[in-house]
Amino acid sequence: MKKILLTSSLLLCFANANVDSDLYKKALNSFENDNFQKSFEIFNKLAYENLDNSLINFYLGRSAYEIGNYEYALSIYERILFTEPNNSKVRLELAQTYIKLELYDEALVEFESSLENKTLSAELRKKVDSRIKYLKTMKQKHFLSTAFQVGLEYDSNVNSTSQIDSFSIYSPGLNGNVNINNDNKQNSATIFKFVAPISHKYKLDDDFMINSTLIPLFMKYNNFKEKDLHLVSLDISPTVYKKDYSYSFGFQYDLIYLGHKKYQDNYYFKPKYTKMFGSSLLNTTILKIGKINYSSEKQRSSNHYSLTNNLKYATQNIGVFDFKFQLGKESKLYSERTDVSRKFYSLGVSNSYNIYSDAILKSSIDYKKTDYSDTDVNYQSEKEYKKYSYSLNLRKPISEDISANFGGKIIDNKSNQSYYEYDKYIINANVTYSF
Repeated sequence: MKKILLTSSLLLCFANANVDSDLYKKALNSFENDNFQKSFEIFNKLAYENLDNSLINFYLGRSAYEIGNYEYALSIYERILFTEPNNSKVRLELAQTYIKLELYDEALVEFESSLENKTLSAELRKKVDSRIKYLKTMKQKHFLSTAFQVGLEYDSNVNSTSQIDSFSIYSPGLNGNVNINNDNKQNSATIFKFVAPISHKYKLDDDFMINSTLIPLFMKYNNFKEKDLHLVSLDISPTVYKKDYSYSFGFQYDLIYLGHKKYQDNYYFKPKYTKMFGSSLLNTTILKIGKINYSSEKQRSSNHYSLTNNLKYATQNIGVFDFKFQLGKESKLYSERTDVSRKFYSLGVSNSYNIYSDAILKSSIDYKKTDYSDTDVNYQSEKEYKKYSYSLNLRKPISEDISANFGGKIIDNKSNQSYYEYDKYIINANVTYSF
């Protein structure tokens, strides 16, 4: 809350003939020029000679507050209120000081009582209401939030089918390569999508919370029942919050059904460290270690290791940039397959920009490079691919709780094995209700 200064009429009421006017003007000038240490020294001297002067005591308390001497400021405000118990502006300063001393119950009492004063301006009353909500939130132990998102997607190449007419593969019987015609045709699909993330925070202490997130996801493909996806992801992260950084040790579990049959159940350990640099730079680093278990194709199971770093930079005029880098690998648990063990890295940059005052336009470019460790039997080479993704999305609030999103993505996959070369585009539209 900004400085709360007394009105000119109050200044006149507080005027006192015994005050050294030159010294008072010097102290007031120091205060107004943010030289609070100097104003504190002078007002402290004036107050010693004028203990009953509320104006001098008020500025003394404000100066003490600004230099971080909150206990002294508290004593000064209480001195004023002893003779002027209905001085609402002093009570507001007292409440602010209680917050700095982490005496939140006392601060809440002062803010609530100040609203009984009918002379408070609408702007000041709004700020007080905001502080009361903030203090009540701080007293809470449980915080629950959720959202429902319903939408449609159009996938131009739902099977990621290659456009190449034929493939050259190795034939053990002929001890050489043969050409195989590609009879697969590209198929498009419309997809109904529903997702409802549920977040819960439990505050054990002012700087320690247990953050839990449950995400149920449902995707239904028209004409491709075998691709219907049901997913439930649970993340539990005990988190420590400090002034400009936080760290957590999270655990994640994913249960996935594909085509109405159990497909995967995965386990991860996810330490995370977030650091704030100034007011415009935020860096997050996540280590992810776990196991990917395939239900019907056990031989595809693997151990997963990845390190992800996100750097967010907020600019004044061109939005928020997000730079992402990921490095990882998956190691097969069984020896039968050659399409499991691989190393990968990805790079990405996105920008979120406010347009039309409240709408957000998000654009992104991503690149991923994957190298497999084993030689493919059919191609007699180690598979590798490069995936390029370009997306553009517009989010527009409809009301305080409802927003609409429309966008699209282009994907281009390049590979040294022609069967895995493809491109596609995806168009999506959805509505989100948050509460």
